[in-house]
Amino acid sequence: MHDVLTGDPNNANAGEYNAVDLARFICAILVVSIHVAPFGAADDRLVSLLNYVIQNWLARIAAPIFFAASGFFLYRKTPLERFSLSPTRACVVKLARLYVIWALIYSPFRLKAILEDGRGIVHGIFDYAVFMGRYTQLWFIPALIVSVVLVSFLLSRRIGIRKILTAALFFYALGLLGQSWFGVLAPLRTSAPEIRSLLETFIRIIGTTRNGLFDGFLFVGMGAYIAFNGFKIPQKKALLLFAASYLLMFAEAFFVKYFDLARANDMYIFLAPSTYLAFGLLVNFRMTGRGGAYRTLRALSALIYYSHLWILSLVGIFLNLIGVQAGVTCLPFMLTVIGSAAFSYAVYRLSKFPFFKWLKILYS
Repeated sequence: MHDVLTGDPNNANAGEYNAVDLARFICAILVVSIHVAPFGAADDRLVSLLNYVIQNWLARIAAPIFFAASGFFLYRKTPLERFSLSPTRACVVKLARLYVIWALIYSPFRLKAILEDGRGIVHGIFDYAVFMGRYTQLWFIPALIVSVVLVSFLLSRRIGIRKILTAALFFYALGLLGQSWFGVLAPLRTSAPEIRSLLETFIRIIGTTRNGLFDGFLFVGMGAYIAFNGFKIPQKKALLLFAASYLLMFAEAFFVKYFDLARANDMYIFLAPSTYLAFGLLVNFRMTGRGGAYRTLRALSALIYYSHLWILSLVGIFLNLIGVQAGVTCLPFMLTVIGSAAFSYAVYRLSKFPFFKWLKILYS
């Protein structure tokens, strides 16, 4: 079965992409580090700096890699010259199913807010069902739906992938203004207050530009481009370019922090080239080894991504029960990673038995 987050398990040549499977597992751990401070919440300048480096620079490539991988594995099954919407329709159905399942699993987190919604319980339920991606890491699922629908629709209209990427870059540039480069709109307060007010209203309505149109569209498009055209930059040159881009993203992350420009740190200018180069390198890199091990990593990456905030809540309850005040240490992060990995592995192994086969709905 095609896994909408983790790749193409039934592909005969899936072993060619072992590096992608390993990278996605690492990216899942990086996503955990975004939501749980790796060095704890101690009131210490060095700790805060280290957390910022990991959470707002190093780990920010994780979601774009997931987007690019999803696009790559989806579109490599539909050659451009005989493009079909059928794989996209199947992908969207599976994504929608995952969204509903995990929305129900995470609903206890929002139960109080739903019951106390100022516009009534019905509005609270609607707001959660439609916009729950604002509240959890599951924003990725509706964003991916929008992204693949956009790319597939444009491809079905015989619009070239280069033109699609150009359009995606335009929306990504707009999206930056709602994220890390939000502060550049400040001069509009005096020079063009009407435009500033309009932009702020728009951002307030959509909640965040970290979504399928302004964010995922570009990275799914990158995956599609590599699927159709391959990655043709020589390895050594690509490595040097990636290192340069990633270091420039590091500088960008501290630039927007120093000048207090960021509304959120999900999107950066240099995240785009860094993702393209990193994913291209992964696609072309061959790793030998047991295919079963990489298939396991493929499933674990999805399960860790989806489940880690639930595990974090259980870690918090456990630490409170034993009277450990661990918030200022790295213990919550370590226990969340270990707990998420253990839970994910248990679900994956159990799903291999006929009686527990239904557990596959949690990750595929």
